[in-house]
Parts: sequence; structure tokens; C-alpha cells
Amino acid sequence: MSKLLENFKSSAKELTKLQNLVLCALLMACTVTLGMVTTIYVTPDIKIGFSFLASELAYLLFGPVVGMFYGGAADILKYFVKPVGPFFPGYTLDAMLSGLIYGMFLYKKPIKLWRIAVARAVVVVFVNTLLAAYWRHVTGGNAYSVLLTTMGTKNLIMFPINTAMFYLTVKALQATNVLSAIKQKVSA
Repeated sequence: MSKLLENFKSSAKELTKLQNLVLCALLMACTVTLGMVTTIYVTPDIKIGFSFLASELAYLLFGPVVGMFYGGAADILKYFVKPVGPFFPGYTLDAMLSGLIYGMFLYKKPIKLWRIAVARAVVVVFVNTLLAAYWRHVTGGNAYSVLLTTMGTKNLIMFPINTAMFYLTVKALQATNVLSAIKQKVSA
């Protein structure tokens, strides 16, 4: 438990460094841009995108506390840049919880495929499926069971694809020493 508390304290300290805030802003710009340019809407409720790559990199680098703020801010910013439907704070809460969970699993830990998969599985089940289906039920009035089935199927299909994409992205950044250079700069 003290290790978890230490990670939360360390993550909170990340907010006090200007270079970390600048890197978060750059990653958020990538998140928003990727969300606008690369998102493919299969249906109004089902979309495929790549903005998660920049977001999850921020969660990995800066941890759960920064991840919560980052997730919430990125969700609001993406909404203002490209609104899809009415704004609903439940989706912002989803983004904040995702940042918290990914930060808890990935921050200051070795990059392993199983660790990324477990973090994604927790987010997919609890945030992207159960909670998101509930928010869609509340805002749209559709049957929760139908939404759960639709969103569960989409998330089940995308789970291995997104897990592999993030893992390969991080491994490519490690192989080119970009990730270690970034970590050196943010820990300085």
C-alpha cells in the first residue's frame, strides 16, 4: 500500500515541474489532433481512433494524479474542438478514471505486454463498457443491456488491437531511445 501511496505522491510532484507541464500540453495537442484527424466513426456510438496512444504515453510518464487531470482536460478540450453530441460530465469522469487506472498500472513500472493488457482490461471492462454504457443509457434512454452488448463487443474486438498498438509504440520509442530521453528530461 505504501508503494501505491508513493506513486501517487510522486505523480502529484510531476505537476510542479514546468517541463512536465509543457510535455503534457504537447501530448494533449497530439491527443486532440489524433482524435480529430484519425477517428473513424463506424456508428454514432462506435468509433475507432488513435488518440489513446498519446494519452496513454502521458499516463505512463506522469502517473495516476497527472493522468486524472490529463484525461479530464483532454476530454473537455476534444469536446470544444470537435463536439459530438451534447457535453456530458460522465464522459469526462470516464476519461479521468482511465487516466487514474493507466497511471496506477504503468507509472514507474517496467514496460511489459501483460501489464499494458491488464491495465487496458480493467479500463475496458469497468470504464469503457460498464460505466460508458450506463452514461449512454442515462443520456440516450437506450436499453442498458443493448448498449452493454454493443459496447462490450466493440471493446472486445479493439482490446488486442489497441493493446498491441500501444505496446509496439512504446517499444519503438524505447528502441530509438526517445522514451529514455523523455524520462531523463522529465525527471531532471
